Amino acid sequence: MAYNNSLLLIVTLSSLLLSGHAYRYTGKSIWFTNPAPAPAPVPVTVTFETTNPVNGLFSGLNLNLKLDAKGDDTKIKAQVDNFCNGVENPGLCAETIVPLVKGQLDPLKVLDTQMSATLNRTLEVVAEIAKLLKSQKKPVGGLDVCKECYDSAVDTINESIELVKQYNVVDAYHRFGNVNSYSRTCDDTFAELEVTNPIPKEAVDDVRQHVSKTLVVLNAWVNNQNKFLV
Repeated sequence: MAYNNSLLLIVTLSSLLLSGHAYRYTGKSIWFTNPAPAPAPVPVTVTFETTNPVNGLFSGLNLNLKLDAKGDDTKIKAQVDNFCNGVENPGLCAETIVPLVKGQLDPLKVLDTQMSATLNRTLEVVAEIAKLLKSQKKPVGGLDVCKECYDSAVDTINESIELVKQYNVVDAYHRFGNVNSYSRTCDDTFAELEVTNPIPKEAVDDVRQHVSKTLVVLNAWVNNQNKFLV
């Protein structure tokens, strides 16, 4: 009988242990104690360190050299030459960028300045066309076409600026490449009409020069993006 009692006690203890509670046996009685509650999970805060896509894009170019307040022409030239390397016209690229570098090369600021200048030159032509349309004594069909062309050029420049702000340089480059085609369409219209283009040639040439400078900087950025992000 003692043997059966011992066996019963062992079986009982085994069953109780399997139930997930804590027990204490004193010889005559078994005390049941509930396990301490598990600690509440501590919230984990994950912080993502944001980085400027421009800095990341040009980190491989060693462009962030700290220059003194007066600037260091040799270092600036080295930065610009490195950035312009591989474009179709590296001389024009460097010529465009160097005057815009303040202390260290920041391609985004360079593009912002250059594209804004191109936009302003184009708006000057738009204003000139409006003045000619208002002052003409007899309608000149070509001017209406040119107004549409340069209005489209303004829209395209603004769209390209927005793309650059989104760091979408490839699309900005291809979009901006259409700007000169609008001025050529204007020229072709007067040529077909066999009428002299009344828009000042200097203003048109200035726009085209600014467009070319912007395109070469965009081209350099696209080349560097392919080089360091592949």
